[in-house]
Amino acid sequence: MTPQEWSVLASEVVYDTWITVVRDRLRKPDGGELDYHYLASAGSSSVLAFTEDEQVVLTRQYRHPLRQTIFDLPAGGLRAGEEPQAAALRELAEETGYVAGEIESLGRFNPMPGTMSHTCHVFVARDLRLGSKNLDEHEVIDVVLMPWPDVVTLVLNGDAVDGSLVYAVLRYLARTTSGR
Repeated sequence: MTPQEWSVLASEVVYDTWITVVRDRLRKPDGGELDYHYLASAGSSSVLAFTEDEQVVLTRQYRHPLRQTIFDLPAGGLRAGEEPQAAALRELAEETGYVAGEIESLGRFNPMPGTMSHTCHVFVARDLRLGSKNLDEHEVIDVVLMPWPDVVTLVLNGDAVDGSLVYAVLRYLARTTSGR
């Protein structure tokens, strides 16, 4: 089956606040129809940022759906018309106060392609200088500097639950060990 065999007959936003729920009426390749609900999103950017002494700039914050405080990367949603790299730089500065002199893509992933149209863009940044944070009114974020080997251990032991953090660390490890 190819995606061209599926047809969208109708599309409707059924809920829209800071998340958007869409209901599409689909025609399947066999001619049958079904309603499909999903979360629509402009995507997000996150950044694995290294200080000069190889510490990773992490954020620690309460994540209500999980009912726990977790380590994650500085990250946030893309604004209308904003490029993923610009969003990563903006979020790094807003959430941590760090401004990056160098940034490059580590790739992108879709965390739940069956239920969300969300793409997570992930970057690595270096050449940091510290400025001031500019948190959104609802954000309560601690900035934590953690040595790179400890971050790797956090991920490899399964103690990191944030998908962007896990993806970034594994992609960065793969890139540095393969030479690409």
